[in-house]
Amino acid sequence: MESTERSKPRVSAQRRLFVSSDPTVASIVKLPAEEGRVTMVDTTGIPEGTCVCSVCGIEKDNKEFSFYKKRFTNDGYRLMTNTNCRSCSNEMSKQRAKLRKKVTEPRPEPGTPCACCGKPADKHEFDHDHETEKFRGYICKDCNVGLGKFGDNSEGLIAPLMYLFDSESEEQKNRAIEKLTEYINSGK
Repeated sequence: MESTERSKPRVSAQRRLFVSSDPTVASIVKLPAEEGRVTMVDTTGIPEGTCVCSVCGIEKDNKEFSFYKKRFTNDGYRLMTNTNCRSCSNEMSKQRAKLRKKVTEPRPEPGTPCACCGKPADKHEFDHDHETEKFRGYICKDCNVGLGKFGDNSEGLIAPLMYLFDSESEEQKNRAIEKLTEYINSGK
């Protein structure tokens, strides 16, 4: 009878990551000692390879990023949640938690219009400027995701606005220009 003993995990001191050659064994990411925690990471279904973190810009092993547990790509691998490495995600989470503690404005009730689009929202999300860490308000998920996709700033919205202008009627353009002019003149 053959031995089914699993190989011993090797330790990568540089990343503090315990890696097993058996893909069904969960790897252990050991966080810095001062935090006193150990986080288990299930690496089953995570593709081999690397990804560049969109926050720190460092190319890291895929195991250092978050993946959905039950969402998969067409080739059967687990789908990556985003391109922020774990250490950057943890740091950003701490910064958001600090900012949330400073904000005294209560979250709007379900059905309250979104501060961005004006449509009633079931749930309002905490919106802030990622550069200045300034709280902007509570907005619906669609607006929060949309703003993020356009760079989370007004400059990022100019090109899409011009694209829309190219296909709109003069009446639509004039209404939009009138609203922008009114806002600019209000001194907000």
